[in-house]
Order: sequence, then structure tokens, then C-alpha cells
Amino acid sequence: MPKKKITIENLTTTVSKLSSTVNGLVTTVDELVITVKEGFDEVSEIKQDVDILKQGQEAIKQDVDILKQGQEAIKQDVDILKQGQEAIKQDVDILKQGQEAIKLKLDNVAYRFEIVALEKRVQRVEDIVLARRRKS
Repeated sequence: MPKKKITIENLTTTVSKLSSTVNGLVTTVDELVITVKEGFDEVSEIKQDVDILKQGQEAIKQDVDILKQGQEAIKQDVDILKQGQEAIKQDVDILKQGQEAIKLKLDNVAYRFEIVALEKRVQRVEDIVLARRRKS
């Protein structure tokens, strides 16, 4: 390779080209720094969004736990209502049996009244017949 002569003009041109290249690199580095900063800013925003989502998720989990507790309380209440309903059914059955017993007793009372009435009529008839026999 042939040697070039170093001259001030060549040096000035080379330095000028070098300066332009360095300035271009500085501009590129500055743009890269800005891009990296914007990337970090976006990552920071995403992290904040993730934190907000985690808080929301925790709130939802607490709500689900509260709903589970409420569901369990409702289940217990339903069980109590079922027990009460069963007790009421038993009471109604007892009342029906008592009502039937009362009805039977009342039916027997009516027959007794009829029997008593018949006994009185028979007694009157016997008294009349005896009285007639004594007169005759």
C-alpha cells in the first residue's frame, strides 16, 4: 500500500470527517439513551399497572372469601329451616292425630246423647205401661 502524504488539508478533512462521525455517534447515543429511558419509563408504568392488578386480585380474593362465608351461613340457615320444617310437619301430624281422636270422642258423645235420650223415652214408655197396668 502506498503511503499517503500527510498534509494539513488531509488531516483537516480527516478530522472533519471524524468529527462528523463522532457527532453522529453522539446523536445516536443520545437517541439510544432517550429510547432506553422511555423503555424504563414504560417498564415502570407496567410495574405500577401490575401492582394495581395485584391489589385488585387481592380485593377480589377477599370478596370471594366473604362470599364463601356468606354461602356457608346461608347453608346453615337453610339446614335450620329444614329442621324447623320437619318439626312443623311432626307437629301437624300430631295435631291431625289429636283431631281424629277428638272427632271420635265427639262422635261417641253424639251416640251417648242418643242412647241417653232413648233410655229416657224407654223409661217413660215403661212408666206409662206400668201405670196402665196398675190402673187396670
